[in-house]
Formats: sequence, C-alpha cells, structure tokens
Amino acid sequence: MAFDYDLIVLQRLLVAHFDLDELKTLCFDVHVDFDELAGETKSAKARELVKHCYRHGLLDKLHEAGQRQRPGADWSAVIGQENDEELPDQWAEPLQRLYGLARAFNRNRHQPYSDRIWLFINSSKPFQNENQ
Repeated sequence: MAFDYDLIVLQRLLVAHFDLDELKTLCFDVHVDFDELAGETKSAKARELVKHCYRHGLLDKLHEAGQRQRPGADWSAVIGQENDEELPDQWAEPLQRLYGLARAFNRNRHQPYSDRIWLFINSSKPFQNENQ
C-alpha cells in the first residue's frame, strides 16, 4: 500500500528525533550507505536520506524503521492520504501508442538526414520547385 509522504515533515522529524549516529543506524536499517549521502550536518544528512529514499522507492521502509526506533514520535504527520490511484482503462491504449512513438523518435533521431534535407539545411537558398 503506497502513501503520499510529506518529505519536509519527514526530514524535520528525523532531525528532531535522531542524532547523527542514530541516523547512521537508520540508514543501515533501510540499506542506505550513510557515507554516500551528501552533507556534513545532521539536517543535511537527513535531507539527503529522505531524497535518496524518495528516488529509490524506500520511503515506506524509512517510515517503518523510524517508527520502530522512535515509537513516541508523531509519525502520522508524515503520511498524507493513501495513494492507490490507477489510470483509467481508456488511457492504456493511447499511452502505449505514445510510448511507442517516443521510443521510435528516440531510436530514429540519431539517423542521418537524407541528402535533400541536408542540402536544404546547409544552403543559403531555400528549395525551389524543381519544375520551375
């Protein structure tokens, strides 16, 4: 079950209830390398931990580990509403087509131009009708 998290509240909660050494333990519990997180201060490390967990889909694990280590903290302020929204079925086919077009575009954008287009781009005169 996925929730929307308030990342700012989560970072402030970590800063308020954990010291730097306890943040290292929290990182260990969530399988994040503390030394790889940017920043030197506690608030910077907490911010980078939240950002890392957000990017890697670990916010649920971070939230659970934080609750285990600090059950007295108000963790309910971190969680927004439940987010189980799925796209409507009628969007599936158009999104698949759009995805296919994007893949084709990315695959073809590195193809060389045809000679005719290349000449047009590099000429000082635009194309003239060949019948004239």
